[in-house]
Amino acid sequence: MRDFKEAQKVAYADLPHPDPWEEEGGAPWGECTSLRDIVPIAQSGNAHLPHVTLLRCALADLAAENKPSTADDIFQMIFSTELASVLNIDDAYQVCANATSSTSLGC
Repeated sequence: MRDFKEAQKVAYADLPHPDPWEEEGGAPWGECTSLRDIVPIAQSGNAHLPHVTLLRCALADLAAENKPSTADDIFQMIFSTELASVLNIDDAYQVCANATSSTSLGC
């Protein structure tokens, strides 16, 4: 079995690998660089906001302000924008759950 797995690694090494951080649906979400970019698109209600986009933009905003990227800071950043009126608490919790599983942030 070990030899088989090693042979697979070699055989499949040149194949493209999916980007785990790629936003679902591509544009317009991939073009967003901050939470302020997300607000008008989310308010239009025409597209589902991927959680990875929300998390990525919140982290970018925190980094721009030299703030730590703790779960509390992520929530404060998200709810300091107009997104609070667009999102429900389940969406915000899901962002934190994704952050916890992928980057070891605590909620």
